[in-house]
Amino acid sequence: MGKVTHIVSVKLPSTPATLATQITTDFLALQQKCQKEDGSEYILSITGGPDISIEGLQKGFTHVYVVQFASVEDRNYYVRRDSAHAEFAGRLIGSIEGGVDGATVLDFEH
Repeated sequence: MGKVTHIVSVKLPSTPATLATQITTDFLALQQKCQKEDGSEYILSITGGPDISIEGLQKGFTHVYVVQFASVEDRNYYVRRDSAHAEFAGRLIGSIEGGVDGATVLDFEH
């Protein structure tokens, strides 16, 4: 099994502008905050931010984030067991226009 790329696209409101900035800062901080029970960090990288596409195919999505994991098991830990991720995900869903309907998550293995 190979690495897993986890892509999260969300529709954040344009006001207040500080909300989207804080969400991005907090999302990127998960790389250090998310740890396994033994204290080890397991997220290889996180990047993302506001959309800047010129193609016009955003369908209302305003921000995208990409999280890299070494394995499916690490991705599963992040989604199912990591309390730092769970706390952030709850705040994120509460901030998204339309709640969970304003988000999309896709993963692929490579």
